[in-house]
Amino acid sequence: MERQRFGIRFRKFERIALLPQQEGKLPFKQDDFIVVDTNRGFECGQVVSLAPGSEKRHPFEIIVNKFKRVATPEDLAKLRELEEKEKEYLKLCNRKIEEYKLPIKIVGVELLFDGYKVFFHYRKIDENEHKKQAVNIRPLLQDLNKELQLKVEIREVGMRGEAKIIGGLGECGKTLCCANWLHRSRPITVKMAKEQGLAININKLSGVCGRLKCCLQYEKECYHEGRIADQPHPEKKADELEDFNKIFKEE
Repeated sequence: MERQRFGIRFRKFERIALLPQQEGKLPFKQDDFIVVDTNRGFECGQVVSLAPGSEKRHPFEIIVNKFKRVATPEDLAKLRELEEKEKEYLKLCNRKIEEYKLPIKIVGVELLFDGYKVFFHYRKIDENEHKKQAVNIRPLLQDLNKELQLKVEIREVGMRGEAKIIGGLGECGKTLCCANWLHRSRPITVKMAKEQGLAININKLSGVCGRLKCCLQYEKECYHEGRIADQPHPEKKADELEDFNKIFKEE
């Protein structure tokens, strides 16, 4: 029997990463907060149970290299401190954006657990107007590096990325999939809606982010499998045709 796989959910943007398999008795249990070494540095998050096979179906953005320890009370206190620092960094960054008159807005700030690196996620205010216009963020990056004395990364996100970071509710009344369980968005096309027999109304097919709904992509396989199941087997279809021919001759 395959052993249950666990992941770690980080405090920012509902990111989930796969935990490496542990030999022997697990040093943690579900819902524990743990500290791990990742490809971005040391991070702290909560242990979650993964659905069977999810490690094969979903590409995880963050890679966990090694389990370090179960989080101590000091680690949990540090998590709360990080949130306060992120608010201060957001205010500082917004002041700099106004100073340089950049056509961008910050949609999320993420300070890593080790305190040596911070990510600023931004989106252009008017993507259509500034689509072909490059935004020079180098002066902003240099100022933030100088004032914060940290390694700073400024990343641009699209409308889907903004929805994932900020979160919200979809038309179904549930938390947005991208902000809840969908680890990485995949290409979505109008063809997927056609295959599901949906009317091509872009406004109704679009989510709160203004792009085609993510559920069009991962529900497509269900519709495809359903259509195949409804189709008669070739041998069965041939038998039915032979029976029909017999009846026709008798008449």
